[in-house]
Amino acid sequence: MDNPSVNILLSTYNGERHLACQLDSLLAQDYPNFAVHVRDDGSSDGTVAILRRFAAASSRIVFHEDGCGVTGNIGYKRSFRKLLERCGDADFFAFCDQDDFWLPAKVSRGVAALEGRDASRPLLYASSFRYCDADLTPEGSPPAPRGEIRFPDTVFFTAAFGFSILGNRALRDEVVGKGTGALDEIPHDCLCENLAALLGEYIYDPEPLALYRRHAGTVTYSTGSRFSLVRKWLANDIFGRTMDVYRGYVTALHGVYGGSEAVSAADRRFMDLFRQRRVTPCVYLRRLFYPRRLRPTRGGELALRICFALSR
Repeated sequence: MDNPSVNILLSTYNGERHLACQLDSLLAQDYPNFAVHVRDDGSSDGTVAILRRFAAASSRIVFHEDGCGVTGNIGYKRSFRKLLERCGDADFFAFCDQDDFWLPAKVSRGVAALEGRDASRPLLYASSFRYCDADLTPEGSPPAPRGEIRFPDTVFFTAAFGFSILGNRALRDEVVGKGTGALDEIPHDCLCENLAALLGEYIYDPEPLALYRRHAGTVTYSTGSRFSLVRKWLANDIFGRTMDVYRGYVTALHGVYGGSEAVSAADRRFMDLFRQRRVTPCVYLRRLFYPRRLRPTRGGELALRICFALSR
């Protein structure tokens, strides 16, 4: 039996510093049937030259040159959507960032996790990863989700970054088919996670299979100092626009799927509960004391409940 095909989708922008290292790690995958589809989003450095060199040297690298030059810059969300639209011929797809490093079993382990499951449903596999500095020195790993990932778990917390996920064709078709209008505002990776949890299945693998290269000044919710994380929660969740962004995503999903019989009644109620800005006292209390934990860390959950208490 032939190995299922995988399209790795890479959007680049001024990534000459680490791009060759990433491409080498992709070509070193131990899975036998994959292609890397790349679209550059208007780079002004040496990125395009690197891509052309790799594409000339390996038939696995497919370089879509329509984005070359400053007029081709359309932003990462639209760039990845274009790649999804063009690459529907594979059994699976995987998103890829330009400056990380994939361990050899990343693709094969994802395919093995999804094979044998109901391919008619949107399926998503996500692996853990290791935070690293610019030189790929490990600095820690993200918090693991608590048990089975359901739709509410994907709304206020990102269990997996885009580069760590692999999806099936049904998920790709759902994103492309519904990827117009309000859903365009949801980043490609978040939308994939939302739809897999809402309509199909989301499988999380705690095995770190990629090195996420963080640059100077980056603070994440899992590896920064306690003071830095508290400050970030305050700035983003409580005093910033983060909750408005979450609410916008839920509102967009509710507009498309709120009446769908393919969505469970519990998930329809969840969307209806958390899409509202102005709420009645009853809805306020239901949100504040929502029984399911929505973030894996205590600090993150506390910040979220404070937002609910403040009607953010």
